[in-house]
Amino acid sequence: MFYQKRILPLTLMVSLAGCAAVPGMYMPRSDVSELEVPVLEDGTTAQVDIVPITADLVVQQQRLRTQQRQTLPRPDQAPYQQYRIGPRDVLSITVWDHPELTIPAGEFRSAEAAGHLVDEDGTLFYPYVGSIDVEGMTVDQLRRLLTRRLSTYIENPQLDVRVAAYRSKRAYVTGEVAAPGIQP
Repeated sequence: MFYQKRILPLTLMVSLAGCAAVPGMYMPRSDVSELEVPVLEDGTTAQVDIVPITADLVVQQQRLRTQQRQTLPRPDQAPYQQYRIGPRDVLSITVWDHPELTIPAGEFRSAEAAGHLVDEDGTLFYPYVGSIDVEGMTVDQLRRLLTRRLSTYIENPQLDVRVAAYRSKRAYVTGEVAAPGIQP
């Protein structure tokens, strides 16, 4: 037991003593004449400037990089385009204070499973509104249309319209992938 208690401090002391004997990555400054100067293809020697790396140099290079970034031309930003509803999209339409018009079975079914499917011809049937053409509309446009049409039956209807499943825009993935085929 006495041996184990003494061996750990001794090992630690020897390890730390090594740091004092070899203090780390220090390279003595050599004479510039000892450096090999690269020779170019035409036989001339390259001009070599040796600059010591200091904190001032790092700050100067950081300022230069910042100035260069500010002078670079910015690419044109594409305008934000809202999603357009298409066939096979599933919409979640909530009419507040009217659970009979919202998702049947409430919280027990997901919005995607109980949502309103846009038909292949781009139409959507909604109670009290009937069949309406929604293809190409934004969610905000559909919300305003449903609010206007429901206002004849419900006083001041409050609606929330969201896309529960984006299914109208699809791509075909091929190759050596985990799930090849049509992907929404």
